[in-house]
This record gives sequence, C-alpha cells and structure tokens, in this order.
Amino acid sequence: MKKEVKNVVVIGAGRMGHGIAETFIRTGKDVFLCDLSTPLLKEAVDLVEQELTELSEWGAMPRGEIKPTMDRLHCTTLLEEAVSSADVVIEAVPENLEVKKGVFQKLDAICPERTVFASNSSFFGPSEYASATNRPDRVLGAHYFYPPHLIPLVEVVRSESTSDASVEIACDLLKSSEKTPLVVKKEVRGFIANRLQYALQREAFYLVEQGIASAEDIDIATKASYGLRMPFAGIVENLEMSGSGNFEPLEAIWELIFPHLCSTTKPLSLFFEKLKRREIGSKTSPGFYDWTPGSKDARRKEVRQDLFKLLKALSTDKG
Repeated sequence: MKKEVKNVVVIGAGRMGHGIAETFIRTGKDVFLCDLSTPLLKEAVDLVEQELTELSEWGAMPRGEIKPTMDRLHCTTLLEEAVSSADVVIEAVPENLEVKKGVFQKLDAICPERTVFASNSSFFGPSEYASATNRPDRVLGAHYFYPPHLIPLVEVVRSESTSDASVEIACDLLKSSEKTPLVVKKEVRGFIANRLQYALQREAFYLVEQGIASAEDIDIATKASYGLRMPFAGIVENLEMSGSGNFEPLEAIWELIFPHLCSTTKPLSLFFEKLKRREIGSKTSPGFYDWTPGSKDARRKEVRQDLFKLLKALSTDKG
C-alpha cells in the first residue's frame, strides 16, 4: 500500500519557494516554509495572501477559504523544527550548487530516513547535489515554473541512483497538488522545457542584435503566431498536423534554415551591452521596455490573470 505524503517542507521562501508552498496549502496540505530570516518569511506570507486574494477575485476560490488556507502555512527559521517529521522536502534556494549541496548535507543529517529530497533547480541535475547525502536513491529534481502557483508543469528529474519509488512518491504528490509531473529520464543540463526556452531566447536576441527585428516585434511574432497554438498542441504534434500532415517536407526546410540559425555557445554581445548600461529590465528599467513600479506590477498581475483565464478555459474544455 502506498504511503500518503502528509508532511511537506519547502526550504527557501523567495520568488519560487513561496509559490511552491502555496500549491500545497491550496490543495489541503499543511506545509512548513523555512528561510533564514523572519522578514523574508513575512514577505513570503504577504505574497501568498496576495496571490490567494487574486484567485478569489477571479472566482477560483471563495474569499472565506483564504484564512483557513493560510492557516496551513507554517513559517520558521529553524531547519530542525521544519523537517523533523518531513516526508518530502523541496529545496528552493538560490541557483548555486555549493549552497544547494550544503542544504542537502544538513537535511541528510537531521531528516527521517524515509524523507525524499527534491530540488527546484532549473539546471543542476540531482546527482550533483545528491553527492552531499547518504541517500542518493531518495534525491531528485522537482523543477517548477514561474509563477509556480499557476503553471501546471513540474519536471521530475531523476539521476541513475534515484529509485522508482522516490519518483512515484514525487509524481503522486504533485498530482495531488494539481500539477502535471513530467519525468526527465536522463540528466541533461537544463532538462526539457528550459532547453527549448533558452534556444528560443538565443535566436530572439540574435535577431534583435542583427537589426532584423525589434524586441517588441519579437514579442508580437511569438504571441500572435505559434504562441497561440502551443497551449493546445505542442511542437511535435503541430508538425504532424501541419498542412502536409507529415515530416517529409522538413528535410528540405531544415537544410535551408539550420545553417542560418544562431549557434553561438556564448551570450550575445547585445546582452553584455545591456548589462554594462544597467538596462536589465523591470528591476531597474529600462530594458527593451520602459518600466515604472506601477506599470511593472500592473503588467505582472495582467499576465497572471491571462494565464489563469487560459488554464480555466483549457480545464473547462477538457471537462
């Protein structure tokens, strides 16, 4: 008989960690959220409450459910207190391998033997941080996507040492929190979705750097064409349903276009020029767009609401 995961812990209360914890409390689980300082945890709690309030405004949950949902979130700066009864711990600290290994080493020393460890790392494979533990069979990746309280996909990344039982525990837990787990069968830098995403980013910035298109044009091209198809049919399925209905034309097309695609293995010079001028986006403004604190927050909320509407429409369609 499968053992139900009752005690979930999230280490790191930042941009991803608070949202990961939120997915579990929304689906009925009590969660410990642990970070280094009380102010960081307070900020995380405020963000969770803000996002739950938005969901309530959009009709996803009754307003009266916000408080009981928040009551399932338990914050602490004491790692031992957070993990003493943990079934699953999800690490969401900054993307620094040595920091992550230090966290896993501490967890290995104080967690119950049954505890499964997962990392939200976007790039590091589980074998890289599992080496800091004595339980590599119970270590895997659980890569969420921003914003984690809305995006369904979570990549479950296994190493050669990760047991089938640990993968099953992780996938069952994710499904119970209304996520879509995708098992990455072999460790590879960037996993699946980020490799696709960064290949697209590289070509996008190359086109801007070469003066072929503006950043605004790139965004229009993305949003007004294949971006509209992607929620309904993915890359491979779209190809197989294209006008010809088969792969045969691809050989000639690929031979024509592949030699002209950006293949640099280093960041583009446009990127460094922007960094030098501190034109790095909404954090400092400008990036390619001009931002104010008000416009940034408004646009982020608008995007979250659009994501919610799309997810709701897709769910209704499947139902």
